[in-house]
Amino acid sequence: LAYSLPLPADLPPGRYHVIAGLFDLVKHKPIPTTDGQDHQVVAALKVALAPDPRQPENSAGAVFDHLIELSGYTLAPTASGVKATLFWKALDAPAADYTAFVHLVDVTGAIAGQIDAQPLDGHYPTAIWSPGETIVDERTIDVPPGTYQVYVGWYDPATMQRLPLTNAEPESSDGRYLLGAIT
Repeated sequence: LAYSLPLPADLPPGRYHVIAGLFDLVKHKPIPTTDGQDHQVVAALKVALAPDPRQPENSAGAVFDHLIELSGYTLAPTASGVKATLFWKALDAPAADYTAFVHLVDVTGAIAGQIDAQPLDGHYPTAIWSPGETIVDERTIDVPPGTYQVYVGWYDPATMQRLPLTNAEPESSDGRYLLGAIT
């Protein structure tokens, strides 16, 4: 059997699973699969992001593990902290769902604020990225007034290991890239 399932035009970008199951119309209940479930995932699909016309204020060129490039960024103060708009480019198809982090570091070197999340609040994980695709991801971090160094990076949540910087100036041995300072 073949079925065609039209996707709604307003379906948000992200990863989706197609599930299938059988239903007994006489007994009015699902027919379990061999593993006892009432349905099975039969396919995965990706709804791609629409192109984003925004341009970063700053260029970066930081490459994480030959997979993800921070091509640019925009930093802006907000009433309660800092907004970072990050322009990520997939250089290859990541095999895992990595988590990005943004750290705001105060004058003592302590992390005063941070946010860790998969891209687009988890709705566009890295494992569905296609080579050449650009993902614009906004992060807002609340911190008290002050001057902060802003760092970004990636890690694998399964191992907590950061992706190494493989092409960045200045170099960093701790897997994070310095965007600059903001007050």
